[in-house]
Amino acid sequence: MSSPSAPPHMPLDGVSVAGVKRFMAEIKDAFPDTAHDVTTRQVCETLVVPRTAECKCAYIDVLRQRSAEEAEDVQRATVFVSHAWGAKAMDVLQLLVYYADNQADRLEDPPIFFWLDIFSHSQHEDMANDLTTDWWMQTVLNTVGGIGKMLLVLTPAAAASTNAPLPLPQPLPLTRAWCLWEVFCGVGLPNVQIDTAVHRQLSETMKAAVLSSSAAETFTTMLDAISVDAAKTTKPQDKRMICDAITQAGATAQLVDARVRDAIRQWCLSLVASFVREMEQPGDEAATKTKAYATMCCQAGTVMQALGALEYATELFNKDLQATISVVGHQHKATGTAYTNLGVVYYHRGDIEQAVDCYSKALKISVVEYGEDENTAEAHNNLATALHAAGRCAEAIQHFKKALAIFSAARDKATKQQQQQQQKQGGEGDKEQGARGGVDLQQQYDTKLVSTLNALGLAYDDAGESDRAIECHKQALDILKRGHWGENDPTIGGTYNHLGLAYASKGDIETAVKLLEKALEAKRAAFGDVHATIANTYSNLANMYNALGDFDRCIASYEHALRLFRQTLGEQDPTTARTLEYTAYAYAKAGRFQEAVDALTTTVALYRQHLGPQHMLTTTAEENLASIRRAGAQQGDAPPPTGRGGQGEEGEEGEEGEEGEEESSEDSAASEDDGEEEEEEEGEAGVWQQGDWGAWCSML
Repeated sequence: MSSPSAPPHMPLDGVSVAGVKRFMAEIKDAFPDTAHDVTTRQVCETLVVPRTAECKCAYIDVLRQRSAEEAEDVQRATVFVSHAWGAKAMDVLQLLVYYADNQADRLEDPPIFFWLDIFSHSQHEDMANDLTTDWWMQTVLNTVGGIGKMLLVLTPAAAASTNAPLPLPQPLPLTRAWCLWEVFCGVGLPNVQIDTAVHRQLSETMKAAVLSSSAAETFTTMLDAISVDAAKTTKPQDKRMICDAITQAGATAQLVDARVRDAIRQWCLSLVASFVREMEQPGDEAATKTKAYATMCCQAGTVMQALGALEYATELFNKDLQATISVVGHQHKATGTAYTNLGVVYYHRGDIEQAVDCYSKALKISVVEYGEDENTAEAHNNLATALHAAGRCAEAIQHFKKALAIFSAARDKATKQQQQQQQKQGGEGDKEQGARGGVDLQQQYDTKLVSTLNALGLAYDDAGESDRAIECHKQALDILKRGHWGENDPTIGGTYNHLGLAYASKGDIETAVKLLEKALEAKRAAFGDVHATIANTYSNLANMYNALGDFDRCIASYEHALRLFRQTLGEQDPTTARTLEYTAYAYAKAGRFQEAVDALTTTVALYRQHLGPQHMLTTTAEENLASIRRAGAQQGDAPPPTGRGGQGEEGEEGEEGEEGEEESSEDSAASEDDGEEEEEEEGEAGVWQQGDWGAWCSML
């Protein structure tokens, strides 16, 4: 059949709540024994298609003709419904009714009429086959935009269809390409509101996930699993059409995934917050002074933090702290944990003094409750990390050293006990098993020692004691090499990186370059060619080549770092913007003025967008841009960039600028941690959420 010269117009009419309820009754009549099990697809094939076969029309057209009462159920739609065809039809329809009931008290809203595909669009394949990708793309945009409100109906996936290794089954619509495309369209259109209707079973599952030991992983894994490439469609041609529509819209699958994830992230945050509100009964102050409430606030705060909602996480961890104090008092292990959690989120927000205060209180509790054991060592590490970030290096060094001493003593004690146990074991099999256990135990303690040694080395380096910093990083390397880490372990790569920067601080740039190249080799073997921590090391290498006056290699390294940051963090991330700024200065020093102007112009635009025109970084970059433009116009040697922000002074070689570049690279490297420290409570300098400019600026 040839394509029609004028494709049909998608009606914007929908069905009222009464019409939805009537259709639910018809489903029960048609499927008396299985009404609650049949899918939307089965209902469409059994009821909708036969009833519209004669006119080859949409179901709403049949409703208009059946009776005056049913005709009144069809009016201009106020809500576009996005749902999965594999979901149970009664679940979808019941959620529409619940949604409408919850909106009933909002008098300012018009009566609800749902645009649901099985009602509002013809379900006859011979009609759909004539429609082009262009038609579908524009029609979805026009329909969603014309209605102005989208309802994403989140239903659980059937147990048999959940093959992905997730902590909980992925909500079914998040596995369907049509739903992802519809949400993407809704997010991208101005003045379109996206609401969610959540199946009770899914909500209860999510609540249980919040209270689980893997709460943060559950939610981040669910978001990471959203992929339009992996999503399914009933018809293969629909998947091809959606992929074509994405391309024709000037988008990519990665962009679709990112925007849908952000929309679902907002739903997750709202859902988690609702679990806390359920326990906060108005007028019942006692409800917020229970262990159960403290646990919910703590777990919800952990999820909020993992999803980057640091302000909400701070509020919840404060509630957890107050509830915990009400239950167990100020001097208790649980209170210490609450202070630690609060310190972590303050640290991530860049509120370092608040983090120091929380970590100090946690340490005092730990000393009383645990004595000089590993919990106290962790508390020393936490406080030292925050003190280091606050620039109080001497105090940080003392606490790192105390943590190191406790970990060393604990390792020696555990090793001795392990050896005594092995001597008592009789059988060869028992000895072999004991030996394996001893190796695991040693590696556990060695990991803590390496982490603390590297952190101590960084503090020494910032305190101007580069020789002691080098000694710490070398000790860490010795532990790694004699232990059970491979030469290409990311921890070894990170330690080489730190050691290289310590030699750079000492002025031995040649040695620094060699060590940073070793770091690159180890990191590539561990992470592949594309990873933010590899970009950090390229940025550090660029600083070294800049110090050597090798601007060609400096530029090449910055360009490589910039490509990787764009791939891993995105164009809008502050680390990407800062690296682009330094790349511009390298271009200027090499006399490549136009490239410098182009790069710095983009940087200024990013700073203006995210920081505002009056921010120091913005004004400094603008001053430097004007200076480079003048130098380019004269076609002479470029003067070093001028202005504030550690970029050097006019007439000098910009050594301060080199230090500023190196510091920025260390900050960004710390945010990735070079793969060596995974424990959240330890933290490091410069740990901001990706794209969080406010926290990033506070760490500079």
